[in-house]
Amino acid sequence: MIRREDTERAVEILTRYQSTLQSPEEQELKASIGKVSHIFQSELFQALLDIHEFYDFTLRSAPLQPASLDAHHGTARQQHEASEPSSAVTPGEPQNLPEDFMREEGSDNRG
Repeated sequence: MIRREDTERAVEILTRYQSTLQSPEEQELKASIGKVSHIFQSELFQALLDIHEFYDFTLRSAPLQPASLDAHHGTARQQHEASEPSSAVTPGEPQNLPEDFMREEGSDNRG
């Protein structure tokens, strides 16, 4: 798990290393390290760390309740049945189509 302390330590190490880069060949690396350090210190990254820490805390503090395989499949089956229409429809039978659609469909078949 990534923790705020780890990223703060990484920024410190990167900053120290960045300050040692002096030669012209190292300037591209120095700029890249600066970008990474800036990202780690950004509000967005800090917010993502907060979310991650909260999520981890929530998972660790939630009581473990082993769900049986049959119960899981039963719940999925109930949800699937609830989402299906209650009336049986025979193939080829129109299903509550708007009248305008039926008129347009009929006019297309005439020619």
